Amino acid sequence: MMINVQANQYRNRSVGAVGLGAARTPEISRPLKRAMLIAAGVAVFAVLVLSQVIAWQVGRIMDHQEILQEKTDSLNSEQINLLARRAKLRSPAHIEAVAAVRLGLRVPADGQVHRL
Repeated sequence: MMINVQANQYRNRSVGAVGLGAARTPEISRPLKRAMLIAAGVAVFAVLVLSQVIAWQVGRIMDHQEILQEKTDSLNSEQINLLARRAKLRSPAHIEAVAAVRLGLRVPADGQVHRL
């Protein structure tokens, strides 16, 4: 058993009766209010300017990315065309045709005698 224990809640002694204005906050002076409003306005303006600069940079980067994507697509299609052309130039039928036209060479027929 404990003796001399207080069970009441802590109450701040400086606060008087409710509604009597005993615990008022001090007023903010006019110059301080004006300075705070100017600082808030400058901060809002800076945020707006910064957001516009960032939006401009993002737009520029996206435009550049679109140009690079178009170049990549055109280079890919050109590569496909060049690979097809290379395959055609390496084909045995094309090599025989070029040899016949430019050099007058023919594939020997069956039973034909080769002389060097």
